[in-house]
Amino acid sequence: MDLLTLDTNIIRDWAWSEGAPSETRYGNDPDKRLSLSVQFKCLKALRDAGRCKLAVTNQVFTDYESGGGALPRHIKDIIDSYLPYALPSISTFPIIFPTVFVDKAEIDAIFATVFPHSKPEHKRYASNRKDALQLYAHKVANRDFFLTSDKDILLAGTALQRSWGIHVITLDEYLASAESKPV
Repeated sequence: MDLLTLDTNIIRDWAWSEGAPSETRYGNDPDKRLSLSVQFKCLKALRDAGRCKLAVTNQVFTDYESGGGALPRHIKDIIDSYLPYALPSISTFPIIFPTVFVDKAEIDAIFATVFPHSKPEHKRYASNRKDALQLYAHKVANRDFFLTSDKDILLAGTALQRSWGIHVITLDEYLASAESKPV
């Protein structure tokens, strides 16, 4: 059984595909919404058939820090309906037990693997740090696949696999590979 961690953008896609009213994605293209809706139905079917377990890291909250750390209702609804937290979580807000203390040096090294040119003065630096925390939390929880649509993370996929054992994959790629695996 595959243990999947869903990145925040994947969760946002899921909520949007189910009609989350406060989310605008892909120019609200109805064909893209339908395509994603079908993909998430396939993902839920794989989960329901016992072929994968879905989870989110507690780091999803860091993507919403500017809103006081509270998740938007449409994101909370997806998590509450479909996604347990990957455990152990890492010791950042919110703490979900069981938890482990973070290894700052390892987070920094993952950050450097994915974002080697990101500097504190860059506008995406804080966002990149949050992505590194998500990847680290995925690794700590010993999950198999990190599903993402983040281009930087996907481009660093080979290096993340080789150096950290973190296998990043798109939702499309995961569904294609799951369909080709015998039951």
